[in-house]
Amino acid sequence: MNVPNATLIFETPAALIDTCAERGGVLYGQFPGEEDRRILLASHELGLDGAPIALLSMARSLRRLGWQPVLISPAAGPLLDTLKNESFPVLICPSVLENDVLPRSIGLFRFIVLNTLAFAQIAAVLNGSSRSILWWIHEADEVYQKYTHIMPDHLFSNLMVYTGSPQSREHLLRHCPNYFAGVLTYGIPDITEKVAESFPISPKAEGKHIFALIGAVERRKGQDVLLDAVRHLPEDVVHQCFFVFAGPVFQTDIGEQVRMAASDQADRFQYIPQIPLEMKPAFFAGIDCVICASRDDPEPITVVEGCIFSKAVICSEHTGMSSLLEQDSAGYVYGGDDPAELAHCIVRVLGQSTEEAGAMQERARSSCLSHFSLSKFDERLETEILPELLTPDWLSEKPDAQSLLLRLLENSRQKRLQLEMQQKQELEKMIELEQSISEKQVRITQLEGQNQALIEAVKTCQAHIHSLD
Repeated sequence: MNVPNATLIFETPAALIDTCAERGGVLYGQFPGEEDRRILLASHELGLDGAPIALLSMARSLRRLGWQPVLISPAAGPLLDTLKNESFPVLICPSVLENDVLPRSIGLFRFIVLNTLAFAQIAAVLNGSSRSILWWIHEADEVYQKYTHIMPDHLFSNLMVYTGSPQSREHLLRHCPNYFAGVLTYGIPDITEKVAESFPISPKAEGKHIFALIGAVERRKGQDVLLDAVRHLPEDVVHQCFFVFAGPVFQTDIGEQVRMAASDQADRFQYIPQIPLEMKPAFFAGIDCVICASRDDPEPITVVEGCIFSKAVICSEHTGMSSLLEQDSAGYVYGGDDPAELAHCIVRVLGQSTEEAGAMQERARSSCLSHFSLSKFDERLETEILPELLTPDWLSEKPDAQSLLLRLLENSRQKRLQLEMQQKQELEKMIELEQSISEKQVRITQLEGQNQALIEAVKTCQAHIHSLD
């Protein structure tokens, strides 16, 4: 089995907390005392994009079901304030994505949830261990290029893989066809009644139809597609519209296009770097239409939120929501990442009668509340996922010769990958050290040159003084 060295296992929560502190980490909140009800949720970051928000939804659900979630992440982020306000213990550990902290923690928790492909290396180490592991995968197809080579070839019974949508499952099986993976769709709260204040959208949007594209600014999210679509619109149509981009910049070139548009054409564009979680209800209340122009987006939470707020929705065909919108006639779907088709959908939204718009938006709200409700998410966890995690029949199984061989092959493969990774890290350190030495040698040469110049200057001054004598 892929079991960490017993001498390195954390025997107490204090040992885990102290190790994280030694590495620059910190614990926020109170670590729960009931070991039998304690679970660990590992997030690759604490931003406000889809995967961390989905994990927050899971943490809330598990708490409602009587569990005591602890969250761990390599760095703080804007989601941390929400977690602290809701009294979730959060452990920041800069090295959590490496392959020692989580494997050494397995005895402290009833089970562990790994959120996203970022934990592929950890999943491989814990594959075949003595604890149940839930690996919840949400990623777009392009992300697999970074992780496929370190993902387990064979899944043992303790490692249960779920994806966040049918589309993310298709991506997973395209790269790992021998995986058995279920679908666990996230739950979204109905926050339509929590609008306590207005969101500061630009005054230039007043009287116009406000379209919003929410998400990290990068090519995959398609902000450039929307910018091109606006250029396809007749000028009299553009005058009726105002376009808001909201989200942190992940790709500089796309970010520059968005910032330039917001700066040079402030009468039609606005850029907002981040929408605080507590301000989301106010933001959605103040817009008219949500646009998802993503080139690949298996689980766009912002589309679900827009539907729940009874907003018009325009969605690329390359998203996990497109089939549901078409099936329920709950929004407009365009194809081929085509700016002209997106522009056509914008015109259709503007051309809807009040009755048509109201009926479509009501269908959108009803459909998303049905598929993404918290009650449905709680029920899935309680009746399907938790029983699978909490009744590990595989512990009493006597593995046959084939299973033993698979374990041996998988463990050998992972040890080889770990050695390769260690060698790579050592090589990077050596290169960094050599660069540092080289820089210091250059600096020493510069100082020696400066020193020699000073010596020559002193000699010249002395000679001049002697000549005066």
